Amino acid sequence: MESLEKIRKAIIETMPAEAKVATEEALAEGLSAKEILDGALIPGMDEVGKLFREGDCIAEALLNACKGDLENGFAFCGSEVHRISGITTVKKVIDRLFGEKC
Repeated sequence: MESLEKIRKAIIETMPAEAKVATEEALAEGLSAKEILDGALIPGMDEVGKLFREGDCIAEALLNACKGDLENGFAFCGSEVHRISGITTVKKVIDRLFGEKC
């Protein structure tokens, strides 16, 4: 079904809002929670796991950056990069924003 594929794709592409909408659509179509789990959620997470194992997923790099390991981490900046006065880690930004440790 189309809604199951939408859910699976949203999981693989890390789009939680889209996954939620597609899940609500699937439920409205009359699909059971088990059908959604077996037909979309588990296959989507299986694909994420496969991509992670093959190195095509940045989750590990983001976790490394959060821990301050920029050698093995993933660093990025947005359109406001001109406002930055120095380089920092994701961990430090998160700690500043939330006052918690990663």
